Amino acid sequence: MADVLSQDQIDALLKGIQAGEVEMDPVDNDPKKRVKEYDFRSPKRFTREQLKLIDSVYQNYARRLASYLSGILRVYCEASIGQIEEQKYYEFNNALEDSVLMANLNIAYPEDEEIEDQVLLMEMSKSISFSIIDRLLGGSGNGYNITRDYTEIELSLLENVLKQIITLMKEPWNNYFTIEPSLSRIDTNSRLVQTMDADETVLIIMLNLKINQLDGRINICMSGNSLGILLKQLDEKAVKQQNQKSDAATDEMSRGSIMRSVEKGSLEMKAILGKANLSLADVLTLHVGDVIELDQNVSMPIMVTVEDKPWFTGALGVKKKKKAVKIIDYYEKRGKL
Repeated sequence: MADVLSQDQIDALLKGIQAGEVEMDPVDNDPKKRVKEYDFRSPKRFTREQLKLIDSVYQNYARRLASYLSGILRVYCEASIGQIEEQKYYEFNNALEDSVLMANLNIAYPEDEEIEDQVLLMEMSKSISFSIIDRLLGGSGNGYNITRDYTEIELSLLENVLKQIITLMKEPWNNYFTIEPSLSRIDTNSRLVQTMDADETVLIIMLNLKINQLDGRINICMSGNSLGILLKQLDEKAVKQQNQKSDAATDEMSRGSIMRSVEKGSLEMKAILGKANLSLADVLTLHVGDVIELDQNVSMPIMVTVEDKPWFTGALGVKKKKKAVKIIDYYEKRGKL
Protein backbone atom coordinates (compact mmCIF):
# COMPACT_ATOMS: atom_id res chain seq x y z
CA MET A 1 0.00 0.00 0.00
CA ALA A 2 1.33 3.46 -0.91
CA ASP A 3 2.18 5.88 1.89
CA VAL A 4 -0.35 8.63 2.55
CA LEU A 5 1.09 12.11 1.96
CA SER A 6 0.67 14.80 4.55
CA GLN A 7 -0.74 18.22 3.63
CA ASP A 8 2.74 19.78 3.77
CA GLN A 9 4.09 17.15 1.38
CA ILE A 10 1.20 17.74 -1.00
CA ASP A 11 1.81 21.53 -0.96
CA ALA A 12 5.54 21.02 -1.58
CA LEU A 13 4.82 18.65 -4.46
CA LEU A 14 2.42 21.11 -6.12
CA LYS A 15 4.94 23.97 -5.78
CA GLY A 16 7.66 21.77 -7.32
CA ILE A 17 5.43 20.93 -10.29
CA GLN A 18 4.56 24.59 -10.88
CA ALA A 19 8.23 25.60 -10.67
CA GLY A 20 9.28 22.80 -13.01
CA GLU A 21 11.49 21.18 -10.41
CA VAL A 22 9.49 17.91 -10.45
CA GLU A 23 9.29 15.88 -13.66
CA MET A 24 5.99 14.16 -14.34
CA ASP A 25 5.85 10.81 -16.10
CA PRO A 26 3.92 10.95 -19.36
CA VAL A 27 0.52 9.31 -19.34
CA ASP A 28 0.48 6.04 -21.18
CA ASN A 29 -2.52 6.17 -23.52
CA ASP A 30 -1.77 2.90 -25.27
CA PRO A 31 -5.07 0.93 -24.97
CA LYS A 32 -3.28 -2.38 -25.54
CA LYS A 33 -1.47 -2.07 -22.21
CA ARG A 34 -4.70 -1.39 -20.33
CA VAL A 35 -6.50 -4.48 -21.64
CA LYS A 36 -6.23 -7.69 -19.64
CA GLU A 37 -5.85 -10.82 -21.73
CA TYR A 38 -8.53 -13.51 -21.36
CA ASP A 39 -8.17 -17.06 -22.63
CA PHE A 40 -11.55 -18.07 -24.09
CA ARG A 41 -10.33 -21.65 -24.57
CA SER A 42 -10.29 -22.11 -20.79
CA PRO A 43 -12.86 -19.69 -19.34
CA LYS A 44 -13.00 -19.06 -15.63
CA ARG A 45 -15.45 -21.33 -13.89
CA PHE A 46 -15.94 -19.58 -10.55
CA THR A 47 -17.38 -16.12 -10.04
CA ARG A 48 -15.82 -13.41 -7.92
CA GLU A 49 -18.49 -13.85 -5.24
CA GLN A 50 -17.78 -17.58 -5.01
CA LEU A 51 -14.05 -16.93 -4.68
CA LYS A 52 -14.77 -14.44 -1.90
CA LEU A 53 -16.71 -17.15 -0.05
CA ILE A 54 -13.79 -19.59 -0.37
CA ASP A 55 -11.41 -16.84 0.72
CA SER A 56 -13.44 -16.10 3.88
CA VAL A 57 -13.59 -19.82 4.78
CA TYR A 58 -9.86 -20.35 4.45
CA GLN A 59 -8.97 -17.06 6.10
CA ASN A 60 -10.72 -18.50 9.15
CA TYR A 61 -8.90 -21.79 8.62
CA ALA A 62 -5.53 -20.01 8.38
CA ARG A 63 -6.06 -18.39 11.78
CA ARG A 64 -6.91 -21.73 13.37
CA LEU A 65 -3.93 -23.38 11.67
CA ALA A 66 -1.51 -20.75 12.97
CA SER A 67 -2.90 -21.12 16.49
CA TYR A 68 -2.59 -24.93 16.38
CA LEU A 69 1.00 -24.92 15.06
CA SER A 70 2.04 -22.31 17.62
CA GLY A 71 0.70 -24.58 20.35
CA ILE A 72 2.37 -27.84 19.35
CA LEU A 73 5.67 -26.32 18.15
CA ARG A 74 5.91 -23.68 20.91
CA VAL A 75 7.19 -21.04 18.51
CA TYR A 76 5.55 -18.11 16.76
CA CYS A 77 3.59 -19.26 13.70
CA GLU A 78 1.75 -17.19 11.14
CA ALA A 79 -0.56 -18.34 8.34
CA SER A 80 -2.27 -16.31 5.64
CA ILE A 81 -3.80 -16.79 2.20
CA GLY A 82 -1.30 -15.92 -0.49
CA GLN A 83 -3.45 -16.57 -3.53
CA ILE A 84 -6.53 -18.40 -4.76
CA GLU A 85 -6.05 -19.52 -8.34
CA GLU A 86 -8.10 -21.48 -10.84
CA GLN A 87 -6.14 -23.72 -13.22
CA LYS A 88 -5.98 -27.17 -14.77
CA TYR A 89 -4.88 -30.06 -12.59
CA TYR A 90 -1.94 -30.95 -14.86
CA GLU A 91 -0.63 -27.39 -14.45
CA PHE A 92 -0.72 -27.78 -10.68
CA ASN A 93 0.87 -31.23 -10.80
CA ASN A 94 3.61 -30.21 -13.23
CA ALA A 95 4.63 -27.32 -10.96
CA LEU A 96 5.36 -29.75 -8.11
CA GLU A 97 8.70 -31.37 -7.43
CA ASP A 98 9.00 -35.11 -7.83
CA SER A 99 9.41 -35.63 -4.09
CA VAL A 100 6.59 -34.00 -2.12
CA LEU A 101 4.43 -34.43 0.95
CA MET A 102 0.91 -34.82 -0.46
CA ALA A 103 -2.04 -35.64 1.79
CA ASN A 104 -5.16 -37.12 0.16
CA LEU A 105 -8.28 -36.06 2.05
CA ASN A 106 -11.81 -37.41 1.94
CA ILE A 107 -14.54 -34.85 2.68
CA ALA A 108 -17.89 -36.31 3.70
CA TYR A 109 -21.18 -34.41 4.19
CA PRO A 110 -23.18 -36.43 6.76
CA GLU A 111 -26.17 -34.05 6.85
CA ASP A 112 -26.46 -33.56 3.07
CA GLU A 113 -27.08 -36.90 1.39
CA GLU A 114 -27.34 -35.25 -2.03
CA ILE A 115 -23.67 -34.25 -1.92
CA GLU A 116 -21.22 -37.07 -2.61
CA ASP A 117 -17.93 -37.41 -0.78
CA GLN A 118 -15.18 -35.24 -2.25
CA VAL A 119 -11.44 -35.62 -2.64
CA LEU A 120 -9.09 -32.82 -1.64
CA LEU A 121 -5.29 -32.63 -1.91
CA MET A 122 -3.01 -30.83 0.55
CA GLU A 123 0.65 -30.32 -0.32
CA MET A 124 3.11 -29.10 2.34
CA SER A 125 6.52 -27.71 1.41
CA LYS A 126 9.56 -29.66 2.61
CA SER A 127 11.03 -26.72 4.52
CA ILE A 128 7.92 -26.54 6.70
CA SER A 129 7.49 -30.31 7.11
CA PHE A 130 11.11 -30.92 8.16
CA SER A 131 10.97 -27.91 10.48
CA ILE A 132 7.86 -29.39 12.15
CA ILE A 133 9.62 -32.74 12.57
CA ASP A 134 12.67 -31.06 14.10
CA ARG A 135 10.57 -29.04 16.55
CA LEU A 136 8.58 -32.10 17.61
CA LEU A 137 11.85 -33.92 18.35
CA GLY A 138 13.25 -31.04 20.40
CA GLY A 139 15.30 -29.18 17.80
CA SER A 140 15.32 -25.50 16.86
CA GLY A 141 13.42 -25.98 13.59
CA ASN A 142 15.42 -23.35 11.72
CA GLY A 143 16.86 -23.37 8.21
CA TYR A 144 16.19 -26.72 6.61
CA ASN A 145 16.84 -27.15 2.89
CA ILE A 146 16.52 -30.94 2.57
CA THR A 147 15.77 -32.59 -0.78
CA ARG A 148 15.77 -36.26 0.25
CA ASP A 149 12.67 -38.41 0.69
CA TYR A 150 10.93 -38.86 4.02
CA THR A 151 11.65 -41.82 6.26
CA GLU A 152 8.91 -44.00 7.71
CA ILE A 153 9.36 -42.46 11.17
CA GLU A 154 9.12 -38.93 9.75
CA LEU A 155 5.97 -39.83 7.81
CA SER A 156 4.43 -41.29 10.96
CA LEU A 157 5.07 -38.05 12.87
CA LEU A 158 3.72 -35.93 10.02
CA GLU A 159 0.63 -38.13 9.68
CA ASN A 160 -0.44 -37.31 13.23
CA VAL A 161 0.08 -33.60 12.59
CA LEU A 162 -1.79 -33.71 9.28
CA LYS A 163 -4.78 -35.44 10.88
CA GLN A 164 -5.10 -32.56 13.34
CA ILE A 165 -4.59 -29.95 10.63
CA ILE A 166 -7.33 -31.58 8.54
CA THR A 167 -9.75 -31.64 11.49
CA LEU A 168 -9.40 -27.85 11.77
CA MET A 169 -11.34 -27.50 8.49
CA LYS A 170 -14.63 -28.50 10.14
CA GLU A 171 -15.29 -25.25 12.01
CA PRO A 172 -14.73 -22.78 9.11
CA TRP A 173 -17.19 -24.75 6.94
CA ASN A 174 -19.81 -25.16 9.67
CA ASN A 175 -21.54 -21.90 8.70
CA TYR A 176 -22.36 -23.47 5.33
CA PHE A 177 -22.07 -27.26 5.56
CA THR A 178 -21.35 -29.90 8.16
CA ILE A 179 -18.27 -31.75 6.93
CA GLU A 180 -16.27 -34.73 8.17
CA PRO A 181 -12.72 -34.53 6.77
CA SER A 182 -10.43 -37.53 7.06
CA LEU A 183 -6.96 -38.47 5.88
CA SER A 184 -7.01 -41.22 3.23
CA ARG A 185 -3.28 -41.57 2.53
CA ILE A 186 -0.01 -39.71 2.17
CA ASP A 187 1.90 -39.67 -1.14
CA THR A 188 5.53 -38.64 -1.51
CA ASN A 189 5.75 -38.82 -5.32
CA SER A 190 3.74 -36.19 -7.14
CA ARG A 191 3.87 -38.08 -10.47
CA LEU A 192 1.96 -40.99 -8.93
CA VAL A 193 -0.92 -38.85 -7.66
CA GLN A 194 -3.74 -39.58 -10.13
CA THR A 195 -6.67 -38.53 -7.94
CA MET A 196 -8.06 -36.09 -10.52
CA ASP A 197 -8.19 -35.96 -14.32
CA ALA A 198 -5.36 -34.05 -15.94
CA ASP A 199 -7.70 -31.63 -17.74
CA GLU A 200 -10.01 -31.11 -14.78
CA THR A 201 -10.35 -27.55 -13.51
CA VAL A 202 -9.17 -27.20 -9.93
CA LEU A 203 -9.03 -24.40 -7.40
CA ILE A 204 -5.70 -23.89 -5.64
CA ILE A 205 -5.64 -22.17 -2.24
CA MET A 206 -2.07 -21.16 -1.39
CA LEU A 207 -1.43 -20.67 2.33
CA ASN A 208 1.78 -18.89 3.29
CA LEU A 209 3.26 -20.23 6.51
CA LYS A 210 5.89 -18.64 8.70
CA ILE A 211 7.27 -20.72 11.57
CA ASN A 212 9.62 -18.57 13.64
CA GLN A 213 11.86 -17.17 10.87
CA LEU A 214 11.21 -19.93 8.32
CA ASP A 215 8.86 -19.36 5.37
CA GLY A 216 6.95 -22.09 3.58
CA ARG A 217 3.55 -22.92 2.15
CA ILE A 218 0.62 -25.29 2.10
CA ASN A 219 -1.25 -25.74 -1.18
CA ILE A 220 -4.83 -27.00 -1.05
CA CYS A 221 -6.17 -28.40 -4.33
CA MET A 222 -9.95 -28.65 -4.65
CA SER A 223 -11.73 -30.39 -7.54
CA GLY A 224 -13.63 -27.90 -9.68
CA ASN A 225 -16.44 -30.36 -10.42
CA SER A 226 -16.99 -31.20 -6.75
CA LEU A 227 -16.66 -27.58 -5.69
CA GLY A 228 -19.14 -26.51 -8.37
CA ILE A 229 -21.74 -28.96 -7.00
CA LEU A 230 -21.04 -27.71 -3.49
CA LEU A 231 -21.47 -24.06 -4.44
CA LYS A 232 -24.65 -24.90 -6.36
CA GLN A 233 -26.10 -26.55 -3.25
CA LEU A 234 -25.08 -23.49 -1.26
CA ASP A 235 -26.85 -21.16 -3.70
CA GLU A 236 -29.99 -23.32 -3.52
CA LYS A 237 -29.88 -23.19 0.28
CA ALA A 238 -29.53 -19.41 0.18
CA VAL A 239 -32.52 -19.10 -2.19
CA LYS A 240 -34.56 -21.47 -0.02
CA GLN A 241 -33.74 -19.52 3.14
CA GLN A 242 -34.65 -16.28 1.39
CA ASN A 243 -37.98 -17.76 0.28
CA GLN A 244 -38.65 -19.00 3.81
CA LYS A 245 -37.98 -15.53 5.18
CA SER A 246 -40.27 -14.06 2.53
CA ASP A 247 -42.99 -16.61 3.36
CA ALA A 248 -42.59 -15.93 7.07
CA ALA A 249 -42.92 -12.19 6.45
CA THR A 250 -46.02 -12.80 4.32
CA ASP A 251 -47.53 -15.03 7.02
CA GLU A 252 -46.82 -12.40 9.64
CA MET A 253 -48.51 -9.73 7.53
CA SER A 254 -51.51 -12.01 6.96
CA ARG A 255 -51.72 -12.81 10.67
CA GLY A 256 -51.54 -9.12 11.51
CA SER A 257 -54.27 -8.31 9.00
CA ILE A 258 -56.52 -11.02 10.45
CA MET A 259 -55.92 -9.86 14.00
CA ARG A 260 -56.73 -6.25 13.08
CA SER A 261 -59.99 -7.34 11.48
CA VAL A 262 -61.13 -9.48 14.44
CA GLU A 263 -60.08 -6.92 17.05
CA LYS A 264 -63.15 -4.87 16.15
CA GLY A 265 -65.51 -7.78 16.85
CA SER A 266 -67.57 -7.96 20.05
CA LEU A 267 -67.76 -10.83 22.52
CA GLU A 268 -70.22 -11.42 25.31
CA MET A 269 -68.68 -11.87 28.76
CA LYS A 270 -70.64 -13.05 31.80
CA ALA A 271 -69.75 -13.18 35.46
CA ILE A 272 -71.54 -16.15 37.02
CA LEU A 273 -72.05 -15.67 40.74
CA GLY A 274 -73.23 -19.26 41.24
CA LYS A 275 -75.86 -21.78 40.28
CA ALA A 276 -79.05 -23.06 41.85
CA ASN A 277 -81.47 -25.84 40.98
CA LEU A 278 -85.12 -24.86 41.41
CA SER A 279 -88.26 -26.72 40.58
CA LEU A 280 -90.88 -25.15 38.34
CA ALA A 281 -93.21 -24.77 41.34
CA ASP A 282 -90.53 -22.84 43.23
CA VAL A 283 -89.97 -20.54 40.27
CA LEU A 284 -93.71 -19.86 39.93
CA THR A 285 -94.03 -18.95 43.63
CA LEU A 286 -91.06 -16.52 43.72
CA HIS A 287 -91.84 -13.03 45.05
CA VAL A 288 -89.95 -9.80 45.49
CA GLY A 289 -87.62 -10.10 48.46
CA ASP A 290 -87.18 -13.87 48.25
CA VAL A 291 -83.57 -15.14 48.64
CA ILE A 292 -82.19 -17.87 46.34
CA GLU A 293 -79.34 -19.92 47.80
CA LEU A 294 -76.45 -20.49 45.34
CA ASP A 295 -74.04 -23.42 45.23
CA GLN A 296 -70.94 -21.48 46.39
CA ASN A 297 -69.81 -19.19 49.19
CA VAL A 298 -69.64 -15.39 48.78
CA SER A 299 -65.87 -15.42 49.34
CA MET A 300 -65.22 -18.02 46.64
CA PRO A 301 -63.99 -16.95 43.17
CA ILE A 302 -66.65 -16.61 40.54
CA MET A 303 -66.51 -17.83 36.95
CA VAL A 304 -66.20 -15.43 34.01
CA THR A 305 -67.30 -16.83 30.65
CA VAL A 306 -66.57 -15.65 27.11
CA GLU A 307 -69.31 -16.60 24.68
CA ASP A 308 -70.65 -19.04 27.32
CA LYS A 309 -67.25 -20.78 27.67
CA PRO A 310 -65.39 -20.64 31.02
CA TRP A 311 -62.31 -18.46 30.51
CA PHE A 312 -61.33 -16.66 33.73
CA THR A 313 -61.90 -16.74 37.48
CA GLY A 314 -62.68 -13.47 39.25
CA ALA A 315 -63.63 -11.79 42.51
CA LEU A 316 -66.64 -9.56 43.22
CA GLY A 317 -66.00 -5.93 44.09
CA VAL A 318 -67.05 -2.32 43.64
CA LYS A 319 -65.50 0.33 41.40
CA LYS A 320 -66.81 3.88 41.32
CA LYS A 321 -69.99 2.79 43.18
CA LYS A 322 -70.69 0.13 40.59
CA LYS A 323 -70.56 -3.63 40.90
CA ALA A 324 -67.38 -4.99 39.31
CA VAL A 325 -65.47 -8.22 38.79
CA LYS A 326 -61.69 -8.41 39.10
CA ILE A 327 -59.96 -11.02 36.89
CA ILE A 328 -57.82 -13.25 39.11
CA ASP A 329 -56.55 -16.02 36.83
CA TYR A 330 -57.25 -18.13 33.78
CA TYR A 331 -59.77 -20.91 34.20
CA GLU A 332 -57.74 -24.12 34.65
CA LYS A 333 -59.84 -26.16 32.22
CA ARG A 334 -59.75 -23.57 29.46
CA GLY A 335 -57.32 -25.55 27.31
CA LYS A 336 -59.59 -28.59 27.40
CA LEU A 337 -62.57 -26.83 25.91
